[in-house]
Amino acid sequence: MTRHSILSDIIRVTPEQVRMIRGIQILAVIFFSRLGFSASQNYCQINHWPDGHHPHPTYCDRYVTCTNGLIAIVTCPPGSSYDARLNSCSYTTTEKCNDAVTNTTVPPGEDWCRIYDWATGKHPHPNTCALYVECFNHITVIRACNSTLSYDPAKQVCVYSTVADSCHYNKPNVNITVVPHCANQTKDDVLFLFDSSSSIAYTDYQIQLNFASNLTTKFSLGASLAQFSVVVFSIVAQSMFPFNRYYDHHDLEKAIMNTTYVGSTTNTAEALDFARTTSFSSANGARSGVPQMAVVLTDGLSNDQDLTKIAADKLKANSVEVLAIGVGNFSQTELNAIASGPQFVKQVDRHTSLPLLAEEVYILMCNAAQNHCDKADVIFLLDSSSSIGYANYVEQLRFAADITQNFRIGPDDVRFAALIYGSDVHRLFDLDSFFDHNSVYQAITSATYLSSSTNTAEALRLITDLSMFSTARGGRTGAKKIVITLTDGMSDDPVATRQRADELKQRGIRFMSIGVGNSVDIDELTVLSSSSDDMFCVESYQVIDKLKDEIVSSTCQQNQVQVGNNTITVGYTDPWGLCREQNWENGIHAFPFDCTKYIECVFLLTYVMTCPIGLVYDPLKKTCLEPFNAVDCKTYNDYKPVNNYRSVIGKRNVVNAAYTTSTTLSAEFTVCSSAADVLLILDSSGSIGSYDYAILSNFSAELSKGFRIGPDKIQFSAILIESSARNVFNFNTYNNNADVAQALLKIPYISGGTNTADSLNYARTTSFSTAHGARPNVGKVAVVITDGNSNDPLLTAQAAAALQQSGVTTIAVGVGSSISQSELLAIASSPSNVFNVTDFSVLDAIKKGLVQTACHSTVANNICATYQLLNGNYPDPSNCQGYVECSNGVTIHGNCPNGMAFNVASNGCMEVHSVNCNDNANYHFIV
Repeated sequence: MTRHSILSDIIRVTPEQVRMIRGIQILAVIFFSRLGFSASQNYCQINHWPDGHHPHPTYCDRYVTCTNGLIAIVTCPPGSSYDARLNSCSYTTTEKCNDAVTNTTVPPGEDWCRIYDWATGKHPHPNTCALYVECFNHITVIRACNSTLSYDPAKQVCVYSTVADSCHYNKPNVNITVVPHCANQTKDDVLFLFDSSSSIAYTDYQIQLNFASNLTTKFSLGASLAQFSVVVFSIVAQSMFPFNRYYDHHDLEKAIMNTTYVGSTTNTAEALDFARTTSFSSANGARSGVPQMAVVLTDGLSNDQDLTKIAADKLKANSVEVLAIGVGNFSQTELNAIASGPQFVKQVDRHTSLPLLAEEVYILMCNAAQNHCDKADVIFLLDSSSSIGYANYVEQLRFAADITQNFRIGPDDVRFAALIYGSDVHRLFDLDSFFDHNSVYQAITSATYLSSSTNTAEALRLITDLSMFSTARGGRTGAKKIVITLTDGMSDDPVATRQRADELKQRGIRFMSIGVGNSVDIDELTVLSSSSDDMFCVESYQVIDKLKDEIVSSTCQQNQVQVGNNTITVGYTDPWGLCREQNWENGIHAFPFDCTKYIECVFLLTYVMTCPIGLVYDPLKKTCLEPFNAVDCKTYNDYKPVNNYRSVIGKRNVVNAAYTTSTTLSAEFTVCSSAADVLLILDSSGSIGSYDYAILSNFSAELSKGFRIGPDKIQFSAILIESSARNVFNFNTYNNNADVAQALLKIPYISGGTNTADSLNYARTTSFSTAHGARPNVGKVAVVITDGNSNDPLLTAQAAAALQQSGVTTIAVGVGSSISQSELLAIASSPSNVFNVTDFSVLDAIKKGLVQTACHSTVANNICATYQLLNGNYPDPSNCQGYVECSNGVTIHGNCPNGMAFNVASNGCMEVHSVNCNDNANYHFIV
């Protein structure tokens, strides 16, 4: 039935009248949008309502129409009222509606729909029976009953207080049943392993399947929510379906109930190994960085208890929580060996009793879905300055509170504390103040708004002076110490902020920073981050939620990398270890003295990795294998002790796991290691869009890996092209490949104009200055990547010429068909320095050539210093029309006029036809 016919049947009007009503609605939208409601009247904006119809907060016979943030108030025909369930006016609605005042601006701490995870519908107010709560996609609207009336939760209407059902005036909270927090937003991979041996009767097997199927209905399914997979085992293990197969409850239930019954022996070890090697792999739809759980249902002893224990230990070593459910004649010892801990062991005497475990198992699954940190003490620093504005401040508080809900909070798990800072600093609560999700959530979201300056240094000082991480304030010995700062601008005193942050970092405290908006200072975010991995940027508070998963994952990141089919835990890095001393190439090498470890070399940095429990490193296959399948690494040359090997275990730091997976750089690139300063000038204009900008950021990060980065090698800096030039980081900000790559990945998308000229001028006057880390007498290269024409092509050409005349080689990369080829030629130092691609998705095609061109330029760019040439003019081997002018060791590149080239014999420019360019290319510089 169409909505047209529904509206006609309910109101009993003719189709012509329906069209008239719709016409009135459209006119109303236009009229009210032109009328211009104030912010206090625009319910669409206040409540962030999507386009469409919504109940009026005050009157039953009206409803609100939202169109692109504009509001229209529409009145229903006489005698009818708006029915939200039908999304239209109705004469027959049975829903009681009271014309009462509604609080549409919810104070911090009273966002009940989010706190109690209510998605939609009406609910009793937690504190009083005179109010009730209505939820729209987790948005809270607080409604008041008329005087003398109270909310009846059973009837879901306001009635006379004397007849209100179950509203306890002294304890109104008893009306609320709080489900575990993760009920509607769990993001985890859950694997059911069903015992399909002959000891289980077919009817009992069906009960087992039904038990699991019912559990899945309690979770929201989706690629970014909960995923389920099933394995059955008897003599062998078999996968029934992968994690990413079913996102519909009905389809998932049907698939589980159709699971095969085998009826053979009980090879539990095989099932656990299969789960580790196959089920929890990306090929089976499993997701990295997502909590993973295996639920094992069995009714008897396995074929080999020793092998079962080994297989369970390996699975748990891969960060999989294992829940063991025993039915009937099970072995308690074996269940304990399989499970992740005593709380993960459940048992019943018969299959028909399985439903009695449903709630306990569900809560365990729910809790396991929360990211688990082994003792972490986390302090939030929340910016409460006037530059944020109250609406954004509320979003910031909600975001921080949402972050906390993704962890196990408790005395022995994660503890949270929080400060807000403006010109003053207010301590919200200590690390031992709250040990439950709701209390932490409400304590953060109820913070007052200071609306003053940004005294970040004072907030950091307070952490030190009040000993926020001390045992007296709830800190724990052996717990990770983390400070997470949210801010939208620069602090009042950047120098003091740096000093305070450095003091805390020296005490072993990890810093993470989240910058919001266009006014954040990248340099200061760097100060407030322990590494580039710990710095996050987002365009606005309205889209800050897209950072949540990344921050949650990063906060308690397990430092692991993938080697072969195995996930390996990273032990430490020794910056001056074997790779440097032995001059080993990039790649994987055997570890001296210990076959359970191996070494990965990345630009002479030594990363020491440990194989999973029970595995050893095979130097020929370069992966971790079962000992009986691996070559004995003791027979391999690299195993033997190395002369003069210095152990500096006490100084080792945690490895950036995301970077250590790149071990093929030497095969892909001829790594450039000449001393040079390379500046990336990246287009961040509105024409690119956030999707292509993400591709550009990734390309830039990969490009940087083609250079050996260090204080005495290649240095990288980056600026953005927008309405005005924007510095991202200086040449001396990062001194290794991993940090540069991560910093490039995290550059925020600004979506401004295309003022290329300003960026080129900024590069010449500021970026390539000693104040920004540039070095004298080294090659200088600027790589410009853009997708469109600049605001002023003439000024762009002039700025490019000035930059080139200052001794900088420029390379231009044009993306798409809209950019002017003449502008690219004007930007680049020579035609050979121009690269074109059709769109951002194929940027990788030019990566190798771009690295080679830039690398060649770093050498040619510094001919005078490299060869210690006397002052004067010399040919440019890379450009027949170009020449090099040496002035006290500084290399200045020039170009002959059009139609002319540099003549070695005359040491000047002549017509092209009279110049032998081979002489220039083969010119022999005498050192």
